[in-house]
Amino acid sequence: MIIDITGISLMPGNLGQDCLGDGTHMDKNGKIIPCCCDACDYVQCCLYMHGNDLCAACTDTDCPRSTGKIKFCLSSYKAPSQLPENGLPRRC
Repeated sequence: MIIDITGISLMPGNLGQDCLGDGTHMDKNGKIIPCCCDACDYVQCCLYMHGNDLCAACTDTDCPRSTGKIKFCLSSYKAPSQLPENGLPRRC
């Protein structure tokens, strides 16, 4: 999950329509959440020319749309002491 400095949860992609920081969504008090696109590091992901093929190649582990993430089998380890010497779990 991507959280900006104001605490807004960001969802890049889909032309920015799903992102709470696009200036069209309301908070729990009914106030418009201000647009933060101009300061967002992920704004390029919301442009019309950014397609799903780029999300498929993305390895950003914070982005919920990234499908190119390296998946690790964390469930096969019971405790941190069981991780390999390099500290990284094995890939699934």
